Amino acid sequence: MLLLFLMISTPMNASDAGVAETYIGAQSSTENSNLGYLLAGSLLTWAGFFVYAFFLSRKNANLQREITDLQNKLDSSK
Repeated sequence: MLLLFLMISTPMNASDAGVAETYIGAQSSTENSNLGYLLAGSLLTWAGFFVYAFFLSRKNANLQREITDLQNKLDSSK
């Protein structure tokens, strides 16, 4: 983020243009090769979230069923 700000805010000379083009070209090839890792990490994160949400909902349903059973036992003992 800071590098982007410095690149935008710093005026560029004609001699720096070649360096900037080389940097941008190298950066885009590096970014493209890392997109697979970004996608894999995102997919794993979302998959983990949905697995967690699934198990949490099952646990919630079991607790709700247990509360209902305990309420029924309490009502029947009165």
